[in-house]
Amino acid sequence: MNDVAGSLGHYGRTVRFETERERQIFVDDIRRTNLMVSRFGSGHHAALFDSHQIDFAGEIKNLLVEKGFISATAARSTELGKVHELLPDSQKALDESELNKVSKAFYDTNDAFLNLYRRFVREAIGPLFGEDMYFQATPTLRFQFPKQPGFNWKPRIHTDVMLGHPPSEVNIWLPFTPAFGTNTMLIASLEDSVEVLDGLGYDFEALAWKVQKDDNFWQTCARRMHPVELKYGECLLFDPRCLHATQDNRTDATRVSMDVRIILRRDFEALPLDYRGTGRMRMRFAPGHYYHDRSIRELVVG
Repeated sequence: MNDVAGSLGHYGRTVRFETERERQIFVDDIRRTNLMVSRFGSGHHAALFDSHQIDFAGEIKNLLVEKGFISATAARSTELGKVHELLPDSQKALDESELNKVSKAFYDTNDAFLNLYRRFVREAIGPLFGEDMYFQATPTLRFQFPKQPGFNWKPRIHTDVMLGHPPSEVNIWLPFTPAFGTNTMLIASLEDSVEVLDGLGYDFEALAWKVQKDDNFWQTCARRMHPVELKYGECLLFDPRCLHATQDNRTDATRVSMDVRIILRRDFEALPLDYRGTGRMRMRFAPGHYYHDRSIRELVVG
């Protein structure tokens, strides 16, 4: 698979193909994907984990102290959802890549957080499927601050398959703070999302253009979406075909969340293409690259 840079794709890129046969293989792979429906009866599934045993919020506070954003005293006395009150606007503002300095700093975490994350995947997610799986090596952490400077666009409606992700992946979205109103993610049902993709003939460049430039189309998609309401200790699993988007946070609470992708080992071994992301590094969706080099059954958590 190939991709090209441009201004229309989510973060500037959408998946492209070297041959028409390759594109058709990708579309066929999308159409036959049914893991979420076969396992849970829906494209979405809310799951629980023990936030006392796997305390992500506490570890995030430790990292905020370690990275110099807040003091240890402030970490003890401030709820994670109020951390914006301790930060200057310069650290909360979004840059041209639509990221703030805190989110960028959390591209790197530490062994304590990564061990906690691996426990979560192995102990909370693994049993939901009952078989071996690969998982994203480095989770994506996001800080969505209230009324953060620089958010001057409509929510970027997208689907992970338009960014080159394997259709047989499962997305996991886990907030470390209560998710509600505009400080949470918008998502459409699998059925509505597939209807949109089918209607465009799986032309992802057209999808990217229309959700950014065609107000009527954007409104049509937005009407099919709803906010995900979750408490700390809950996470949402969803099909990667589902349309979703981050909102402009107009609440008075910070949202801190983690994005994770997993793929069953048998589904990875059956992939018909060498899937790659559309980012600058065009990372392979393979163990030792995007996925951890060990599956959950091979994993030893420190």
